[in-house]
Amino acid sequence: MCPRKTSAWTCCEEWCRKYKLTGLEDDVHYTLILLALFATGKEAKKRLRSPNYISPAMRVILDNRMQHHGEAAMRLSMSVVLLDYADAWKAAQGISEQATLARPRPSEADTLNAALPPLFFDLQDELRVHADELQKAAEQRDPKKLGAAYGRLTSTCVACHAVYLQPDPTTR
Repeated sequence: MCPRKTSAWTCCEEWCRKYKLTGLEDDVHYTLILLALFATGKEAKKRLRSPNYISPAMRVILDNRMQHHGEAAMRLSMSVVLLDYADAWKAAQGISEQATLARPRPSEADTLNAALPPLFFDLQDELRVHADELQKAAEQRDPKKLGAAYGRLTSTCVACHAVYLQPDPTTR
């Protein structure tokens, strides 16, 4: 890890020089590198909290499902940061092919799916699109395209987590 009195960005610059990674000297790539460094420690064990508007029984179902989703996201993060193109492709494929929650029908008002805000389903679809884009970037073995695709994918993750935790847009 970085020496105590060294800024995180300086540490990333040194890491890029050490491993001869050129063209990665920007905030997006430095953020990815820091994520990889932190993902190996206790931060990797953190999980998204469950919202109060979902019943305890439904939380158990969704938490189990999201745990696998989180593991896939951490694998993808590490693969992208380490420029392991083959594993990034596999991890993105896994995210793209994960079973999705179906949009609820009007007659399904008491289901988990009906408890989730409609925007959740739009973002779920968007995540799949960005995972497919990341797979294409990994196939091209282009670190800039890979980082950009990963940035779009993680932006979707953050938006989805915000919607999941605070379904009312006025409280986000």
